[in-house]
Amino acid sequence: MAYIDTSVWVAALCREALTARVQTWLEKQPAGALHTSGWVQAEYASALALKQRTGQLDAAQAATAMTLFSAAAEHACRRVSVEEVDFALASRLVADPSSGLRAGDALHLAMAARQGLALVTLDSTLAKAAQRFGVQSRLLQEETA
Repeated sequence: MAYIDTSVWVAALCREALTARVQTWLEKQPAGALHTSGWVQAEYASALALKQRTGQLDAAQAATAMTLFSAAAEHACRRVSVEEVDFALASRLVADPSSGLRAGDALHLAMAARQGLALVTLDSTLAKAAQRFGVQSRLLQEETA
């Protein structure tokens, strides 16, 4: 059972260096094993907007990528809702300056921890923090496809 963070979705659905590896990994996951959240959806939309502002995507490509995410999230993932306890844990996690966590990543970590899910990411800082705080994680770029 895995919570898929935004970095994985961006790589899976936009052309990036790790796209093939991430897509292969996602395709191998059993039905019902993947989880995502509304927070991922918001961050994903933000990432697409940034790609538009920097000329990496045009509006049509961004719209297609958003449609692909929505379909994947609806059909292949279970939704994790953000709860008040997640904000409280995220606050405690970011309060530790040695964690290197930003608030958004701490919220992903908190939701995964509460649900007992492995956090799957391409963010090495987030993966290290997960391990440090006792949450199983998978750093996909360190794995073979």
